[in-house]
Amino acid sequence: PDELAVLHGLADSIPEGGQALEIGAFLGASACAIGAALVGRRARLFCVDTWKNERMPDAEADTMEEFLRNTRRLKDVIVPVRKDSHSLTRNDVGTPLHLIFIDGDHSYSAVHRDVGIAGPWLAPDGMLRGNPVEMDATVLLFTLGVCLLTALLSGLLPALHASRTDLNAA
Repeated sequence: PDELAVLHGLADSIPEGGQALEIGAFLGASACAIGAALVGRRARLFCVDTWKNERMPDAEADTMEEFLRNTRRLKDVIVPVRKDSHSLTRNDVGTPLHLIFIDGDHSYSAVHRDVGIAGPWLAPDGMLRGNPVEMDATVLLFTLGVCLLTALLSGLLPALHASRTDLNAA
């Protein structure tokens, strides 16, 4: 299934009066998928974005009006919150949250920060979903180095030492 259908299905399991959070709303496609599942259930979706596209491959531009146009049929469900996710507070969103969808800055450090901020607001039966995380090359290389060093010290060197033939014993 495509991502929008998956998001709609997840949002469909949010209870009556529940709350959802989307970090990184861009032009509103995923907000519409989630919001459509919440219609008529007194539930709300808080969409957090700057709508300035600072981290998008295209040039920076204010896209909030386009987001509002694309989501206008769901204005009773969708609550835009215009700010950086790292300055998000509990007062900005309804809690507890039954779905958190993280789709803003995809760097590992940003996703880790977003989960750290919003994760504590997740209901016990809530769901956390995100798009692919971009790996930091430095972290990846460090991890690879640690794995290789561990393999060498705990596996290969002891095996080589144990397999050496003692010529003096013969």
